[in-house]
Amino acid sequence: MKVTYTIPIKQDAIPEWKDNLSPLLIDNKEITWNISKDGQLESLSISVTNQKIQTNDGGIIDSHYDHLLPQIFKVANYLSSRVYIQTMHDCLNPFDIFNSSPHLSPETEKEREIFAHSARSVFVNASLGCKIHNFLDPNQYVEDYCNSQVYSFIADAKRTSNPFICYEQYYKVLEYFFPGKKEDFDDRVSNHAESLNAKYDIGKIKYFRNLRNRSVHAQARLGHLNPEDLKAVAEVKNALQDLQRLVMLLIANPPGAKDDGRSNA
Repeated sequence: MKVTYTIPIKQDAIPEWKDNLSPLLIDNKEITWNISKDGQLESLSISVTNQKIQTNDGGIIDSHYDHLLPQIFKVANYLSSRVYIQTMHDCLNPFDIFNSSPHLSPETEKEREIFAHSARSVFVNASLGCKIHNFLDPNQYVEDYCNSQVYSFIADAKRTSNPFICYEQYYKVLEYFFPGKKEDFDDRVSNHAESLNAKYDIGKIKYFRNLRNRSVHAQARLGHLNPEDLKAVAEVKNALQDLQRLVMLLIANPPGAKDDGRSNA
C-alpha cells in the first residue's frame, strides 16, 4: 500500500518555475508537485510505498502511520529549506504533514479487495488561519525604552514559525538581563528567577542553557538537537513555553529593580 502525505503551498508565497516539475525520489520517498488546472502549484506530496495495511479491532483501516512521521518530516523539512533558499519563497511548512491523515492507496489486487470492503479512519487537525491581535496601548513605550533590545529579541521570536530560532531569541533575553561571567550564569539567573517562581531553580536554568547550546552547536558535547528530528523539535517546543513565561516574569521584574508588586507566582 502507498501512504501519501500532502503539504499545501502557502497561497501568498507561490514560486515560479521554468521547466516541468518532475517527480523526485529522495530517501526512497516519492515526491510529487501537484499543479492545479489553472497552472498553479497547489501542493507537494510525499509518498511511501510497500506499507502494510493496518486495521483496528473493528476491521477499519487505520490511517495513523506514526512510524513514518520522522522520515516524512525530515524530507519535508529538507524540501522546505531547499525551495526557500533557491526561490526566497517560504511556501512550504513541514509541520503541515500533521494536519490531516495521509491518503492511502492500494498497490496490489489483494489490497484493492480489502479497500473495497473496508472503511477507513481519517483525521483533520483544526488550525486557525488568523492571528489574535491585541489593542494598541503605547502607555508603557517610553518607560520600557531602556530595555529596547529585549523587545527586539521578542519581536523577532514572534515573527518566526521555527521553534529553534524562537528559542534562541527568547534565550537572548536571559543573557541580556544577566551579563557577566559564564561560570556563574546559572546561579545568578536562578537566584533571581526562583524568587519569582519556584520552578525556575538552578536545574531548570541549566536545562535551558544546555538546550540552547545543543540547538546552536552542531558538535555540542551533550548531542546536537537537529531541527529535522521530530524528537528534538518536540523537546524545544516544550521548553520554549517555560522559557517564554520566565522572560515575561523578568520583564515585569528585572534583576536589580525594586519589587513593584508585579511579580507572578
